[in-house]
Amino acid sequence: LENIEEAFKIEKVTEEFFDKYKNHFIDLKEELEELVKKDQKIKKEFAYQNIHIVNFAKRIMSQLVFLYFIQKKGWLGVSKNKFWGSGPRNFMRKLFEKDIANYDNFFNDILEPLFYEGLAIKRENDFYSKLNCKIPFLNGGLFEPLKNYDWKETDILLDNEVFKNILDTFDLYNFTVREDEPLEKEVAVDPEMLGHVFEKLLD
Repeated sequence: LENIEEAFKIEKVTEEFFDKYKNHFIDLKEELEELVKKDQKIKKEFAYQNIHIVNFAKRIMSQLVFLYFIQKKGWLGVSKNKFWGSGPRNFMRKLFEKDIANYDNFFNDILEPLFYEGLAIKRENDFYSKLNCKIPFLNGGLFEPLKNYDWKETDILLDNEVFKNILDTFDLYNFTVREDEPLEKEVAVDPEMLGHVFEKLLD
């Protein structure tokens, strides 16, 4: 019993999540570095906009983890005539598995349009035709292109496997915005825990 209690301590889960998050961040950063070396168009765009690869990788990770909170509330992939909260709680997985839309490159064909059109532009009835579902308009800087880079004309073909690994890890955790009771803390990824993760990542 003591071993089980120890395994599920909030501090232990936070440390475990951070280690996995950090490793995925490093993989993503290294994948971006290789792309920039090989692709002159990306290299030129990043240089012109003064985009640092580390910051670009951090932004993608932050965008993905934020969407895990949103999907948990059922706010992604809502059918056209349905209410907010009725979307699939595994929307990101369904996106990756091509259950919602087909693609060749997950980041270039799906994630960038979702980030910089679907979530960033106000549409009538919030319906996003590319994914054939309602996507909420989020009026915040997280879903604006970093340094206003030209995402439509710059094909950033990150390996799909990098995102499969990230989603595989995120799917293991319960993302919640529920306020914890003082005596019964839910073992979950919540905003407070994420704050600790981001603080450690700064180091």
